[in-house]
Amino acid sequence: MKNILIAAALLACSGAHAERATPTTVDAALVRAQQEHLPVLIDFTALWCYSCYYMETHVLTGPEWTSLDKHAVVVKTDADSPEGAQWMEKLRVKALPSYVVLKPDGSELGRVVAEQSRQKFYAQMQRILGGDDALDALKKKVDAGSTISIAEVMSGYLARDQVQPGLDWYAALPGERRKTASADADVTLWLNRLQMEKAAKDLDFMEAARLRDEMFMMQKKLEEMKK
Repeated sequence: MKNILIAAALLACSGAHAERATPTTVDAALVRAQQEHLPVLIDFTALWCYSCYYMETHVLTGPEWTSLDKHAVVVKTDADSPEGAQWMEKLRVKALPSYVVLKPDGSELGRVVAEQSRQKFYAQMQRILGGDDALDALKKKVDAGSTISIAEVMSGYLARDQVQPGLDWYAALPGERRKTASADADVTLWLNRLQMEKAAKDLDFMEAARLRDEMFMMQKKLEEMKK
């Protein structure tokens, strides 16, 4: 009898472990999310993406990541796989790495795009998982005077492939705000990215190439500043 009880306990434990195994597909993650009443965090990545590797080894680690993994069903998807490509198109993901948070019903809660510092990444995730839409919450911060949130709003527009709306939003800011923001390296970088994407969409490849070179120079300066 004792052996039977032990065997039953082992089976129960192994069953629980299997239920908590990391899902391998977004659909499986959504099913589990509905069962556990948790959001889904999709980590869009690719083998060739250096920033994805940086995030994997420097940011998606430690106690913050362990805690996040307990508050969301995390699933990693290869952007080059059929499933990854399908979900990228469905969610209009245009940049890597991208981290999209969905409700169990598949509707979006918010997203974080591009390489981030630990502090920025987990602050944004905390806000998204708190229930606020990331873009709307950031716009409120801009209205309250935050300059860094201007860059984050533009990155959100780019992540959604809403290039022209992003440029229109920036252009609609008061002139004094734009003047102050133009001195911020992150704001300038994201504005450049939106402008570059617009030039590419307009088939103005010479302008897109010029903006790309300008962006690389700005990124290099930012990296030197961080050293």
